Amino acid sequence: MRSNHESGSVLAADLVLAAAIILVVSATATAFGTVAGAGQDHTEAARNAAVVAARGELDRALDVASRLSPGSEVSMSVSADRIAVRISSVVATPHPVLRWTSLTVRGEAAVPVAPYRSGRG
Repeated sequence: MRSNHESGSVLAADLVLAAAIILVVSATATAFGTVAGAGQDHTEAARNAAVVAARGELDRALDVASRLSPGSEVSMSVSADRIAVRISSVVATPHPVLRWTSLTVRGEAAVPVAPYRSGRG
Protein backbone atom coordinates (compact mmCIF):
# COMPACT_ATOMS: atom_id res chain seq x y z
CA MET A 1 0.00 0.00 0.00
CA ARG A 2 1.52 3.29 -1.13
CA SER A 3 0.81 6.57 0.58
CA ASN A 4 0.84 9.86 -1.23
CA HIS A 5 2.20 12.57 1.10
CA GLU A 6 1.88 15.36 -1.47
CA SER A 7 -1.91 15.25 -1.67
CA GLY A 8 -2.14 16.32 1.98
CA SER A 9 0.07 19.34 1.40
CA VAL A 10 -2.18 20.56 -1.41
CA LEU A 11 -5.16 20.31 0.90
CA ALA A 12 -3.36 22.32 3.59
CA ALA A 13 -2.43 25.03 1.08
CA ASP A 14 -6.05 25.21 -0.07
CA LEU A 15 -7.23 25.58 3.52
CA VAL A 16 -4.77 28.42 4.17
CA LEU A 17 -5.94 30.20 1.01
CA ALA A 18 -9.60 29.72 1.97
CA ALA A 19 -8.93 31.11 5.46
CA ALA A 20 -7.25 34.19 3.97
CA ILE A 21 -10.16 34.77 1.61
CA ILE A 22 -12.66 34.43 4.47
CA LEU A 23 -10.66 36.92 6.54
CA VAL A 24 -10.64 39.52 3.74
CA VAL A 25 -14.34 39.06 2.97
CA SER A 26 -15.35 39.29 6.63
CA ALA A 27 -13.24 42.43 7.19
CA THR A 28 -14.80 44.03 4.11
CA ALA A 29 -18.32 43.12 5.25
CA THR A 30 -17.60 44.54 8.70
CA ALA A 31 -16.35 47.80 7.18
CA PHE A 32 -19.42 48.13 4.96
CA GLY A 33 -21.70 47.40 7.91
CA THR A 34 -19.97 49.98 10.08
CA VAL A 35 -20.14 52.69 7.43
CA ALA A 36 -23.74 51.89 6.46
CA GLY A 37 -24.83 51.91 10.10
CA ALA A 38 -23.15 55.24 10.79
CA GLY A 39 -24.70 56.73 7.65
CA GLN A 40 -28.16 55.57 8.69
CA ASP A 41 -27.67 56.95 12.23
CA HIS A 42 -26.55 60.31 10.84
CA THR A 43 -29.51 60.48 8.45
CA GLU A 44 -31.99 59.73 11.25
CA ALA A 45 -30.35 62.30 13.53
CA ALA A 46 -30.44 64.89 10.74
CA ARG A 47 -34.12 64.19 10.10
CA ASN A 48 -35.01 64.56 13.79
CA ALA A 49 -33.00 67.77 14.08
CA ALA A 50 -34.57 69.19 10.91
CA VAL A 51 -38.09 68.55 12.24
CA VAL A 52 -37.22 70.28 15.53
CA ALA A 53 -35.69 73.21 13.63
CA ALA A 54 -38.76 73.47 11.38
CA ARG A 55 -40.80 74.02 14.53
CA GLY A 56 -38.69 77.11 15.19
CA GLU A 57 -36.30 75.67 17.81
CA LEU A 58 -32.93 76.05 16.07
CA ASP A 59 -30.76 75.81 19.20
CA ARG A 60 -32.59 72.72 20.40
CA ALA A 61 -32.23 71.18 16.93
CA LEU A 62 -28.45 71.45 17.11
CA ASP A 63 -28.56 69.90 20.59
CA VAL A 64 -30.71 67.01 19.32
CA ALA A 65 -28.31 66.35 16.44
CA SER A 66 -25.30 66.44 18.77
CA ARG A 67 -26.91 64.03 21.21
CA LEU A 68 -28.03 61.55 18.55
CA SER A 69 -24.66 61.60 16.74
CA PRO A 70 -22.02 62.36 19.38
CA GLY A 71 -18.68 63.57 18.09
CA SER A 72 -20.11 64.54 14.72
CA GLU A 73 -19.98 67.83 12.86
CA VAL A 74 -23.45 69.34 12.46
CA SER A 75 -24.41 72.04 9.97
CA MET A 76 -27.81 73.54 9.26
CA SER A 77 -29.12 75.68 6.42
CA VAL A 78 -32.35 77.58 6.88
CA SER A 79 -34.41 79.12 4.08
CA ALA A 80 -37.94 80.52 4.03
CA ASP A 81 -39.55 77.21 3.10
CA ARG A 82 -36.98 74.51 3.91
CA ILE A 83 -34.52 73.45 6.60
CA ALA A 84 -31.64 71.11 5.83
CA VAL A 85 -29.37 69.47 8.39
CA ARG A 86 -26.09 67.75 7.51
CA ILE A 87 -24.15 65.54 9.91
CA SER A 88 -20.72 64.11 9.21
CA SER A 89 -18.07 62.25 11.15
CA VAL A 90 -14.95 60.21 10.60
CA VAL A 91 -15.45 56.48 11.17
CA ALA A 92 -12.54 54.08 11.68
CA THR A 93 -13.12 50.69 10.04
CA PRO A 94 -11.01 47.53 10.12
CA HIS A 95 -8.87 46.85 7.07
CA PRO A 96 -7.21 43.47 6.40
CA VAL A 97 -3.87 44.99 5.37
CA LEU A 98 -3.72 48.50 6.85
CA ARG A 99 -5.33 47.41 10.16
CA TRP A 100 -7.59 50.50 10.29
CA THR A 101 -8.76 53.00 7.74
CA SER A 102 -10.78 56.17 8.30
CA LEU A 103 -13.77 57.16 6.20
CA THR A 104 -15.96 60.25 6.37
CA VAL A 105 -19.64 59.37 6.69
CA ARG A 106 -22.37 61.92 5.97
CA GLY A 107 -26.09 61.97 6.53
CA GLU A 108 -28.50 64.72 5.62
CA ALA A 109 -32.18 65.49 5.68
CA ALA A 110 -34.35 68.40 4.57
CA VAL A 111 -37.90 69.14 5.63
CA PRO A 112 -40.39 71.84 4.64
CA VAL A 113 -41.05 74.49 7.26
CA ALA A 114 -44.83 74.91 6.73
CA PRO A 115 -46.23 71.64 8.14
CA TYR A 116 -44.38 71.95 11.43
CA ARG A 117 -45.22 75.52 12.43
CA SER A 118 -48.16 75.82 14.77
CA GLY A 119 -50.59 78.75 14.87
CA ARG A 120 -51.58 78.00 18.48
CA GLY A 121 -49.15 80.55 19.91
